[in-house]
Amino acid sequence: MKTMKPRNPRSSQQQRLRGYASYFSGKYDSLTDTYKMMWEQYASLLGTKSTGCNAYVSLNLNIAHANSDSIPFITNPPLSPSTPTFPIGFEVRTISSVKNTLYWSSPSSSSLFVCASFAAQSGYSHKGKESWQLITTAVSTDGHIDHVHDYPVGTIFSYLIYTIDLSGRCSPYSHASTGTFSAPVYSAGRYGATSYGFSCYSGSAPFYSAGRYGATSYGFSYYSDILSVLITDASVGDHSTNVMNAFIYGFGSIINSSHFTITNATFQSGMDYALANGISLMVRSTTNMSTYISDALTHYPDVLAFMPAGSNSYIEIYDSGDVLPVIVVAGAGDIANETGWDIEFFDADPFTPEPSDWSSYSNGVIAGKLYKIKHTLDCSWWEARYRARMTSSRADNWNNVDGFGIIDVDAAIAWYGDVPVDPFI
Repeated sequence: MKTMKPRNPRSSQQQRLRGYASYFSGKYDSLTDTYKMMWEQYASLLGTKSTGCNAYVSLNLNIAHANSDSIPFITNPPLSPSTPTFPIGFEVRTISSVKNTLYWSSPSSSSLFVCASFAAQSGYSHKGKESWQLITTAVSTDGHIDHVHDYPVGTIFSYLIYTIDLSGRCSPYSHASTGTFSAPVYSAGRYGATSYGFSCYSGSAPFYSAGRYGATSYGFSYYSDILSVLITDASVGDHSTNVMNAFIYGFGSIINSSHFTITNATFQSGMDYALANGISLMVRSTTNMSTYISDALTHYPDVLAFMPAGSNSYIEIYDSGDVLPVIVVAGAGDIANETGWDIEFFDADPFTPEPSDWSSYSNGVIAGKLYKIKHTLDCSWWEARYRARMTSSRADNWNNVDGFGIIDVDAAIAWYGDVPVDPFI
């Protein structure tokens, strides 16, 4: 079998996080029963089916990602799963041709830290953007972080920040602030300097906004792929809101409703919108999945689509011929799929009272879990998908009714091996 290594396997960030995932899984096993009991109690407060081990690994991975000597790894769980204060007043200023400075007005606390990341690109297409890289983590009382770089003048930079506390709990990301930053010309923009990013304009090139509001009167809008989710539905209402909440349930921390766009666009229009706006996934919990496969393929790998097989009844609704489509197909059930098939994964429906399970909502959970894997490792959709297949409840033992089973996010992140060539490219 022809294989390839994960994208950019020598990336220091990716290698560190993969190594730490395995390390913390082992460290949890060595904890005393008392500490394990405390972590299980903490996990029970998360409102998900997380285990104590999952919670322990997740919070320590957050600390590992921050990469700050001021935030030591933890053995005790925090008292509650609260979210730290979100950074407010985020703006970026050009100081010189080799230095941009990121500012925030709050929080300002010695026990809260701000993590800043950047991505650089030479052109105006989101396909050309590099991976996000950590700049540094600073105590929030500093009020700013300097980014000193050696990129040429005219390079387009994207910046985002979030807060992390001493327990590894993180706020949601800011939306990215994007621009060439090659001349110190600043404007607060039509939406003001908000937590969604500061509008900074270059005197030599158009400004590209990564804000949530889309194309503005200031020109073309460029969207960050970081934590941007598109949900399309037959209508916007309780159903689509529950799909969003199911996604948040599957993803876990550092994501909230501000990261979602919900629309009643058609499948094709939704995929076109996602592609044009740099959103890397579309979640659609409707029927007729099989009719959208060819269109999904034309947008891949830039945009990955998630859909249920198409029925909440226990029947074969789609015959894959044992060759799974580019769309991630979902079923629903607690220990086995109880809805239509063929599928790739199933998961519990977190909202519908038993004994019913709706694949509309498990579809959101599955999308959230895969996005969590992709986001944590900064890897391709295919790598995240393959890792999930290798470590799910039916690991590497697919059948058309239950698929690969239930995704284990932490096991997928910790897994290491060769990843086959993406079959959809």
